[in-house]
Amino acid sequence: MRYIVENAETYGIDTNWMFMGGNSAGAGTSLNTVFVSEAEWEATIPGIVARWGNLNTSGNNLSNAFDIKAVYNDCGSTGEAAIQAEDMVPIISFHGYLDNIVPIGSSPQGTAGSAVIHASLLANGVCSELTVDSLGLHCPHPRQFRVARVACFFKSILCNACTSNYFTEEVPADCSTTIVGLDDLLVKEPYFQIYPNPASNQFTISGALNLHQIEILNAKGQILQTILPNGNLHTIDISALPAGLYFLRLWDMKYNLVEVQKMLKE
Repeated sequence: MRYIVENAETYGIDTNWMFMGGNSAGAGTSLNTVFVSEAEWEATIPGIVARWGNLNTSGNNLSNAFDIKAVYNDCGSTGEAAIQAEDMVPIISFHGYLDNIVPIGSSPQGTAGSAVIHASLLANGVCSELTVDSLGLHCPHPRQFRVARVACFFKSILCNACTSNYFTEEVPADCSTTIVGLDDLLVKEPYFQIYPNPASNQFTISGALNLHQIEILNAKGQILQTILPNGNLHTIDISALPAGLYFLRLWDMKYNLVEVQKMLKE
């Protein structure tokens, strides 16, 4: 997070609106970032500061402060004693009721799962949304369902319109029709080549013998531009785009291929 703040201009990030989240251990890391202080870590694991360094300087020499506006928590937990009102931010959570890896409630080890976190936030008037699969084990909710609900929850934070909810079924998100599910953004073996990447003013796509359509999407999954190419080597002008992270969705209709790759605009 300190690195992101330090390089916010390069990546086009508004540091007034920073969100954090993850799945399982990533969810726990996000929750701990919000709730657990250096003193609390030292009390839990004596000697951790001496061994690994101070919490806000370990790993690099950056000392940038940051403020997390909301958290996405998929089957995570944090220390129950660390959950204090002054640290609370809005949280959207997903959890399996029968999770035997990260319990949804309190554990003998002193951790608090999503149900405990949700109740604590509500008791302190902080917006919280929890979706529970009553028969689910560890992290049972589909990725695309979670992505859409998280996008809408974070949007409600931006619009100052967050409302608390508790669901025992997968209620589809309905705040937008422009969000692209992350299932669409997974490429294992790229078929197309994009260079240079990062790019400043333009980039070229090669290996595109049957490229039918190019879409440029922002980090929110919103389509910014649709291009209908002509030819096999395609050079795209991006000089008008702000610096930041973008996604390119490439359509090869002959081979029924849709591929998405990341592109960084400097």
